[in-house]
Formats: sequence, structure tokens, C-alpha cells
Amino acid sequence: MPGFKITRTTGDGGPVDEGDEVLVDNNLHATLVRAVSPGAGDDSTGEWWRGRVEVRYSYGAVEEIEDIRAGLFVDEEA
Repeated sequence: MPGFKITRTTGDGGPVDEGDEVLVDNNLHATLVRAVSPGAGDDSTGEWWRGRVEVRYSYGAVEEIEDIRAGLFVDEEA
């Protein structure tokens, strides 16, 4: 996924690639389709917006969700 680094928030914190299996909301099996956007924040106000990913559930539906729901963290590539 050009421009984005995706890692797990649990376990070893290792990298995640397109096509890898993820667990959404701790009970829905899905496959990572792509990273949509990294998280962003405003230091002056303390506001933070989660990164976004697109997942495909085992029953076929595709949904764009916050990265944390899939146990992921999306960041800009260094």
C-alpha cells in the first residue's frame, strides 16, 4: 500500500498487508482490502481522527471503517 504503513495494535505489532486476515470488533472475520487514510491530529486542540481502512467481511460485504476497529494502526510511510 504505497504511502501507508499498517501495523497491528496487538500481539507483536507487526506489519499488515493487503489480503491479510483481520478481526473486526473482536468477532467478525475480514480481509484487509486497502488503507484509505492515516490518522491525523491537531496538537493545539488535542483532537485526533483515526486512520481508515477498507475490509471485506467473510460474507462478502466491503466496508470502510476506523483502523482501530480492526486492531490496526495506519500511519504515513516514513
